Amino acid sequence: MGRLASQEPLFMSMDAAVERPEPVFNEPDAALELAAGLGRLGAWSLDLRDNTQVWSEQLYHLLEVPPGTPVPLDFGLTLVAPEHQGIVRAAIERCATHGFPYDLQVQAVTGRGRQLWVRLIGRAEYDGDGAIIGLRGAFQDISMLAQAQEEKRLLAERLSVTLESMTEGFYVVDREWRVTYANSEAARVMRLARSEALGKHLWMEIFPQAIDTVFHTELERAVQTGRSVQLEEYYRPLDLWVFVRAYPSSFGLAVAFTDISKRRRAEDEVRRLNAELEERVLERTAKLRAANAELENFAHAVAHDLRTPLCAGRSFAHALQATDGDRLGADGQHYLRQIHASLQFMDDMTQKLLDLAKLSRSAIQLEAVDLSAIAHAILDGHRQHEPGRHVDVRIEPGLTAHADRVLVTQVLLNLIGNAWKFTRHSNQPRIELGAKSGPAGQRTFFVRDNGPGFDMAYASRLFAPFVRLHTDPAFEGTGIGLATVRKIVELHGGAAWAEAGIDAGACFHFTLPAVRRLPGAKGSRNSGQARRRAA
Repeated sequence: MGRLASQEPLFMSMDAAVERPEPVFNEPDAALELAAGLGRLGAWSLDLRDNTQVWSEQLYHLLEVPPGTPVPLDFGLTLVAPEHQGIVRAAIERCATHGFPYDLQVQAVTGRGRQLWVRLIGRAEYDGDGAIIGLRGAFQDISMLAQAQEEKRLLAERLSVTLESMTEGFYVVDREWRVTYANSEAARVMRLARSEALGKHLWMEIFPQAIDTVFHTELERAVQTGRSVQLEEYYRPLDLWVFVRAYPSSFGLAVAFTDISKRRRAEDEVRRLNAELEERVLERTAKLRAANAELENFAHAVAHDLRTPLCAGRSFAHALQATDGDRLGADGQHYLRQIHASLQFMDDMTQKLLDLAKLSRSAIQLEAVDLSAIAHAILDGHRQHEPGRHVDVRIEPGLTAHADRVLVTQVLLNLIGNAWKFTRHSNQPRIELGAKSGPAGQRTFFVRDNGPGFDMAYASRLFAPFVRLHTDPAFEGTGIGLATVRKIVELHGGAAWAEAGIDAGACFHFTLPAVRRLPGAKGSRNSGQARRRAA
């Protein structure tokens, strides 16, 4: 059996100046009996002159007492729950003594032990002289009402717990914009005690400075259109950023809001730091560009200044060969050849240095490039240059990339040239060009050979200018080729690296974007036959 919000009986006074009633029980009327049954209502009367008590048939039925059972003076009181007997007895005595009517809601126990919530109503009867001669009243089973009230109370309690546990502020206003509910978070953000907020006009008394702001406009629109709204806005009087959601209904408006000030300040700080970082990047980029320009100018100047004495040196060496070559002995001829070779090597290094410097200013013109065809052309050139060499060449067909044709040809010239050079003393020389797919549409290409390889401990220095891991005169070179490879690959947004082992060959990897458009697109640049320039 449920209970009402209070275990104490509820006392409701009746108008004492009521018309003197007729005798309690007259001939029963069918309509009244039907109404009493539907309303679960029974009647009783007490004659104080002889202390006799009479119950209606419906009352016997409600209290589950056999009809006709004698009902002594205190019999009805024994059916009231013990905790409520005192208040009922006192009400009856006051009514019998002073004529005060009573209307109580108490718990009762039926003859079969079933608990009920009941409503007890009683009032005094008077004789012609105004003396109290009896009491009469009614008894109503209100258990269903009590259960509904208890369920309503529990629901309200659960709702209150839920709303109070919310991290969001929540309040409700009626159609007149007066606050009818506010949870503790709403009161905290409003900087008001809840008792101060309840009943107050939202705009005139709580947020007068919000009138005609976006808050006022949007909440008014929600009420007028019957559609929910949400907004994220700054409220200056409270120095708050809030995210607001408003839900209109027939009784008014329910509003949930979240204090997002910390998040917005963090976002502002991130934006400030990003702007500052971007400014620093631009500043450093400008400095780097200036430094690169100075370096390129320096490289050009150095290369130009170096080539002048080199040309003079070669000229004097040719003149010496032409005028006094016949008179030079074997040692003199050897020294003259060394002079020629050294001057030529220095001239080659100067040219390579100029080529490397020019790459930074190269405009990339992307097109679909057939790497397989370029590799075949390069190797055909090497075979023509050294027809006596037999190399096992394995080139994967259909290797394509989205790249600058001239620059990527330079990459393959250097890598294949190195592979051809370093397999010169291998018993069964082998050179391989292949590829494998990578993330984000990139492909990783590789050139592998079975030459002498190198120690991976020195791999980090491999792509630096003028670095040569093999000093054997049989392996000619300037040390610029791999630096050029990395520079070109990085200009395409890719990367280059190497893997090798001593006497285990070497494999050079590089990444390029996959083909995104057909050959012949605007901006393509054709170089005809692949140029041959071994590193």
